[in-house]
Amino acid sequence: MSTKKHIVALKRKPFRNIVNYLRKNPLGNLRSKLFSSSIALTIFIPLIAFVLLAIFIVLITITRTSHGYNKSFLDAILVEAHGILLDLLIVGILILYLSKIIEKKIDINQSIERYKDEIDDLRRWKSDEAVFKIVGNIKRLNKHNITAIDLRHCYLRNAKLCNLNLRESKLRYADLKGAILDRANLH
Repeated sequence: MSTKKHIVALKRKPFRNIVNYLRKNPLGNLRSKLFSSSIALTIFIPLIAFVLLAIFIVLITITRTSHGYNKSFLDAILVEAHGILLDLLIVGILILYLSKIIEKKIDINQSIERYKDEIDDLRRWKSDEAVFKIVGNIKRLNKHNITAIDLRHCYLRNAKLCNLNLRESKLRYADLKGAILDRANLH
């Protein structure tokens, strides 16, 4: 994946401000190494969290050794810190899970639109290659349970449309001469 495509993919992530800051800041080689793979990005965010946690622990240790606060106050701080860490962990995992689900749905919707656009591009093109490409796109759309496909004016002569679901498809003026429609659902 190129760096440019990776940065475009990062724009959809919830860490948009960090990415924009790093793009504006001339970090040079560090930035390109850091964002060269998605694995590096998944390591970068927990690393920041770990550094912040380490700073927090150092501050608590220094304060505790210098007797800056009484014991009950420090105990309350530690209880709250553990609660916050647990909350962040649970919420972080939930956000990660939900973002993966949303990203997958977006990818599926983009694929469906691409398949429909390819069929539109092949409409009225009378060649065997167009038949194979249209049938392939119909099969891919059926895998996503899409049956409402606009096949008007499509050249489908001698096409093998076996076991395909074309239930809600528009077939007006489609050239189906010699097409094999065994067990195809056209109702």
